[in-house]
Amino acid sequence: MESLEPGDPRRVGGHRLLGRLGAGGMGRVYLGRSRGGRLVAVKLVHAELVLDPMFRRRFRREVEAARRVGGEWTAPVLDADTESDTPWVATGYVPGPTLDQTVERHGPLPTASVLALASGLAHALRAVHACGLVHRDLKPSNVLVTVDGPRVIDFGIARSVDASVVTRTGALVGTPAFMSPEQVRGEEPGPAGDVFSLGSVLAYAATGRRPFGEGLSGLPALLLQVAQGRPQLGGLSGPVRELVEACLAKEPGERPTLAAILDSLPPVPASWLPAEIVTELGRHAAGLLALEDVETAAKRPTRLYLAAGATAAAVTVAAAAMGVALTGDGTGAEGDVPPAMLGTWEGWVSKAGTQTWWLRRVTLSQGRLGADVARIRVVDDTGFCEYTAALSSSAPSVKLRARVTRGVPPGRCGNESQQTMTMNGDKVHWAAHDVSGTLTRARNDAVPAVVRGRWTGTSEGLTAVASAGVRRRFDIGDGAVGTETVRISVANGSGLICDSMATLVSAERDILVFPSRMLTQKAGCVLGGLQKFTPQGASGLRWEYTETGEAAALQRS
Repeated sequence: MESLEPGDPRRVGGHRLLGRLGAGGMGRVYLGRSRGGRLVAVKLVHAELVLDPMFRRRFRREVEAARRVGGEWTAPVLDADTESDTPWVATGYVPGPTLDQTVERHGPLPTASVLALASGLAHALRAVHACGLVHRDLKPSNVLVTVDGPRVIDFGIARSVDASVVTRTGALVGTPAFMSPEQVRGEEPGPAGDVFSLGSVLAYAATGRRPFGEGLSGLPALLLQVAQGRPQLGGLSGPVRELVEACLAKEPGERPTLAAILDSLPPVPASWLPAEIVTELGRHAAGLLALEDVETAAKRPTRLYLAAGATAAAVTVAAAAMGVALTGDGTGAEGDVPPAMLGTWEGWVSKAGTQTWWLRRVTLSQGRLGADVARIRVVDDTGFCEYTAALSSSAPSVKLRARVTRGVPPGRCGNESQQTMTMNGDKVHWAAHDVSGTLTRARNDAVPAVVRGRWTGTSEGLTAVASAGVRRRFDIGDGAVGTETVRISVANGSGLICDSMATLVSAERDILVFPSRMLTQKAGCVLGGLQKFTPQGASGLRWEYTETGEAAALQRS
């Protein structure tokens, strides 16, 4: 939450505003408190939209739709004024990040969490459809992640199932990467359209990637892929893949109903999220309680010392209420993994007696013996593998049994043998048979801000013929480790040679990426291997292709 700025209102209706939560195309959202003391999210419409009659109709429709659905699986509407000079709506505040924020910060969700997410979203959509509505814009940014399960928000383009709607020629209703084929064709989608979007959201939650691409080749290509192309489901397996494939059937009649989906899934469990996400939610709840104390202290300044004590107690109460057992490092939940080992560890490991090295990144979550508690990524010059691992022993060392979930290139990875992690001071000694190394606690889980943006440079280090005129462009986004966040474009005097997306595999001192998907390919173009970016002062970046020794000094462009 950001502080209120001088131009922000201090009250909307009967709600006192406390800070800024964010902004979107429709308006700005504030955290507020109602007259009764309840925390609320207040959406205030952008001034430039107020005079548009079509927008006002859309806003009224959003408020009406949200009221009809209720609040069990959504954010309930508590108050609204759609006719004032500046329309607004106040909903119950849902204390949690959006699904896309969660995946960007923590990486793809484990299988059990994705299935729980599927159950929660299916319940939410069933409530929407039971009111005679179709959401039409289900996407990760419209799903809030809470300890009690997901919540669906934003009914800005929801429509009644039986409404007679005339769509303007050329109008695109929905978010292209998550809309259904019938929406792409300009047809009015029914409930099956929301099921298709559900499949896309679940694929994103499980892989960190949009199943029909990121739209980097242009909107027409993305829409064609949604309407006619096969989804990219690499890394998905088992019941998640089966469910996603069924939801992404091109024809509405071939998709499962929500009732069938719910029959195939377990209910949302009490603890459906990995421990590190629960910990983050606990800190957020503690922050809200601390905010309460600050307000109280402001009203009674002579008792400030009591407010400080209350804040400490609030942190404990909030964490306990959300299932978090506070430990020395602020992480943990009930389970068998030693609290000191929770979190993400990274380092280089090698095979005894050789110069063969691998980068290994392990994220440990809390859980019981036999449960999945780790996400593992292993990288060398020629490929990378991702694993999910179950806890087989926790004393005196953590022992894990890993199974592969994804490999680049496909088919290169097999299930790993048992591996052992042992605390050694503030580091972890990792070992499996004749491979071992030291892991340290990872500092970054996403691309640092100083590296983000577009960088260009000319290749060096190859033969004169091979490198002459080869220009490289890197568009580095803000994605989390494990997601495709770098676009690599290679061109010579004749034009574009290769265009690919690369997955971020490390964001420590050097930024390491591995090309994982081709966007445009011509004869002789290959994905390539591990690539490294090293900051050079305040405005430079050095790129290296570790397999060939090729390099380039990059500048912002």
